Amino acid sequence: MEIFNLIYDIRIENDGKSIICLRPENEMINEYIATYRTYDNITLAQTSLVGYIEEMRPLLYHDFVNMENVPIDIRNNFTLN
Repeated sequence: MEIFNLIYDIRIENDGKSIICLRPENEMINEYIATYRTYDNITLAQTSLVGYIEEMRPLLYHDFVNMENVPIDIRNNFTLN
């Protein structure tokens, strides 16, 4: 059983806004689901990162395990613990 963990990427736009992308850590599923949030600047993005991950991890997991386009044997291989 694999733990459903998230990794992040921060992209800084030309206007200084920062976009955080969260996606599953496991390469087998990281193209199936992601979420994005925009912040006014990199400092705010970085200070919000831990809370954003904690907020979104159970939500993305729930969405992932209910995705019909992902084979059930793959979905069943992941847990939130």
